[in-house]
Amino acid sequence: MNEQSTVAGDARPNDPEKNTEKNVQKHQQGTETQTHVAIVDSSPEKESKEEDNTDTVDNNNTSNANGRNVPQDVRIAVIGNVDSGKSTMIGVLTSGEFDDGRGLARSRILRHNHEQANGRTSCLSQHIMGFNLKKKPIHQPVSISATPKQKTAAWSTVFQQSKNIVTFIDLAGHEKYLKTTIGGLTGCFPDYAFIVVGANMGISKMTREHIQVAVALSIPLFVVITKIDISPEKILKHTVKTLVKLLRSPACNNKMPMIIRKKKEIRLLFEKDLYLARITPIFCVSAVKGDNVDKLNYFLSQLHPRTPWEHRKHEYVVEEKLDTITEQKPENENEHGNENGNTDAENKISENAKQTEKATEKEQLPMDHPHPAHSHPHHHSHHHPHHHDLKPGDDNYGELEIDETFAVRGVGIVVSGTVTGGRIYANQKLYLGPFTDCSFKEILVRSVHMKRCVVEDARAGESCSVSFRFVKRKEVVDRIMIRKGMVAVSDERHKPKPVWGFTATILVLHHPTTINEGYQPVVHCGNIRQTATIMKMSKHRLRSGDSALIDMRFLGHPEFLHCGRALIIREGSTKCIGKVVQLYPDYDVGLSDFSALEKKYLNRTFEVQAKQDGSGTATMIFDEQQPIVTKDDLHRLEIEMKELALKQKQMKEEKKRIKNQEMNNDDDDENIQQ
Repeated sequence: MNEQSTVAGDARPNDPEKNTEKNVQKHQQGTETQTHVAIVDSSPEKESKEEDNTDTVDNNNTSNANGRNVPQDVRIAVIGNVDSGKSTMIGVLTSGEFDDGRGLARSRILRHNHEQANGRTSCLSQHIMGFNLKKKPIHQPVSISATPKQKTAAWSTVFQQSKNIVTFIDLAGHEKYLKTTIGGLTGCFPDYAFIVVGANMGISKMTREHIQVAVALSIPLFVVITKIDISPEKILKHTVKTLVKLLRSPACNNKMPMIIRKKKEIRLLFEKDLYLARITPIFCVSAVKGDNVDKLNYFLSQLHPRTPWEHRKHEYVVEEKLDTITEQKPENENEHGNENGNTDAENKISENAKQTEKATEKEQLPMDHPHPAHSHPHHHSHHHPHHHDLKPGDDNYGELEIDETFAVRGVGIVVSGTVTGGRIYANQKLYLGPFTDCSFKEILVRSVHMKRCVVEDARAGESCSVSFRFVKRKEVVDRIMIRKGMVAVSDERHKPKPVWGFTATILVLHHPTTINEGYQPVVHCGNIRQTATIMKMSKHRLRSGDSALIDMRFLGHPEFLHCGRALIIREGSTKCIGKVVQLYPDYDVGLSDFSALEKKYLNRTFEVQAKQDGSGTATMIFDEQQPIVTKDDLHRLEIEMKELALKQKQMKEEKKRIKNQEMNNDDDDENIQQ
């Protein structure tokens, strides 16, 4: 993982509200009259009174909840069209200095010379900012050209002084770098998607595509409209109107847009929807003048990690059982003397799989989490990625998914990635692979770093870098042989198994013609990016908007996969999204039973939705457990938000009335005494 540093000065941005609040409200009020955006009524109170109550939002996630002095980390993927101001906005937020309108802020973020020359991001990079106990931002005062020692000192300061950290994942906006953007959305496991829209550019094709992919991956959104200082009022109104129409459409699962003008609206937002599952806040921001940057900072300080990592340990156990079953199938075939597959053997395997799954669920699932694999994030309000996520009966279990490798002088090979299960700690034995020969090599962890700081361990949901050595000298390999998408897994009972094939449910977002068997697209699954062949489909052919079960086989080398992992299939303008539901260490066409899997996994709700609407657009999400929101649900949510705002306003007026009454009573008592 590239942990980039940013330039920052000692100067902090001044409060821009006094100069720009009237202009921003003028733009937004003009927009409200033309759209159906749910705007909460806000009384003309001074912002200073709201500042005093900034700590009233629920703050259950403490950095020392498990005896670890590790701040809570929220990962945000920054996406949007090219030249919309993504890198500039990250530079302003992380450094604490406004842009000069000539590329000062983005120069702190861009890594390569060609990026500095054309101003366009072409690779994935990560940048951090922190918040202390009082929700005040902590910036990093170093430049991109600083020495590694200076960068490490700056990141360490943010890491040690922060109660919670926001990690921005800067992704490319240009269409030719789309594979990098998709890889970041699937491999970096972001909690939220930060959509950047240029006020003077409107909603472009790539913006729609990025939003569609984020919605399909069930990643909550929030939108920042930049460059409002140079955009004409008419263009700004049109941009907001188009954005609101897009968010309220079935293509975005009928989300409720909410333009943020006051900090108390942010508190109301999190009170109703803590994880932004149905409400999408919109901020109108200027990176040069600083309009509403303070509100955006306050919003970021209130975000909570969303991914329920606890379910991964149970998926891993179930996956082991299924892998064992699929390996037994060729033996059953040989017993019956049928190389092409026997119907009785297939039925027996399906029955064994069902029995094993039921037995595993009863034995492994704890009572307080009866269905962790499909839990909605709202059920994990007190659970965050820093909790223990160990394999049942195995305190040493850990799994690290690798996204980058480094060669450090005096240290050796260092890998970085995200802990997707258990914990990674020093002196832990792991199995690194799979290599091209399907092997895993035993390694010993030397040290673990998070945000350039040495830590005792890294737990599920946290990103880290690990230095290690190979246990056996004959297994030592060069750094070039360790590729992105590999894993380092500790499994004492059964060594991890690479898989050649898998079954997945897919939804075709776009395809110019038809998809048939034998089609070879590029598969993005986590950090894995490899060409695979479609071996079998539950339908004869697939077009845009169709859903089906497919069997795929990797073309080059095996990979380590999990059931339930999101999947994106891409090739040219073709884009499909889906979920892995079955794994095969040694793939054979007769292993998969589509009739049984189709009833359990395939989600056809979006097809009915498209026919009822008659608009040709549909809600497409990869997980069949995720609810599809209708227009009626959206209207009910808007009514609930208005009622909640009215209730809070009445409670505030009641408190004010009681306070005035008490003051009057005190004055009467004083007069009587006199």
